[in-house]
Amino acid sequence: NQPKVLLLDEPTKGTDAVSKRRLAEALECLDAAGFTHGDVKPANVGLIDGQAVLLDFGSVCSHAEAAAATIRVGTPYYAAPELQRGGAVSALTDVFSLGRTLEELQGDADDLVFGPVVHHACAFDPTERPQSLAAFRRELHEAVSNYRRTVARESRIEKFKVVARRVAFAALATAVVYGLVASASYQIRRLQI
Repeated sequence: NQPKVLLLDEPTKGTDAVSKRRLAEALECLDAAGFTHGDVKPANVGLIDGQAVLLDFGSVCSHAEAAAATIRVGTPYYAAPELQRGGAVSALTDVFSLGRTLEELQGDADDLVFGPVVHHACAFDPTERPQSLAAFRRELHEAVSNYRRTVARESRIEKFKVVARRVAFAALATAVVYGLVASASYQIRRLQI
């Protein structure tokens, strides 16, 4: 039973957070092994059994080759500005390309979670980006963790509000019943006089 590969020629909005982190991890592993991908874009991302995977290693080169290369790789929209100015492929250019790719893959709900991280990765100036793929992956992970904590906190607040409304309703109902009983008791005493 072979896994089916679905190429993302068109951005698939809302690709899950785990897949986004895994793309960052794949590039981080490539970087740790001494290589740079050089052409990260949605068309080079596939879905295998629902998980995003990095594809097309035709532009991969070692860090040494990248530093000495005179040819430039990458797809213009996804290529880092320094590549377009004649700079060398590096881990920071992969950070930029992954940021642009995630920008296209994020859905509306993801924008709140990943927007600031993606914006940071797509900084025009490479010194303003995460300074490694590991740092970028950590930022993605932290964004997801913060979002989950926020959702959990908001859920607890909502539960508290529901309980508070029920308690308030019960207190109001008790006050009404007490008022009715007191009024009836007063009326009975008045009739007895």
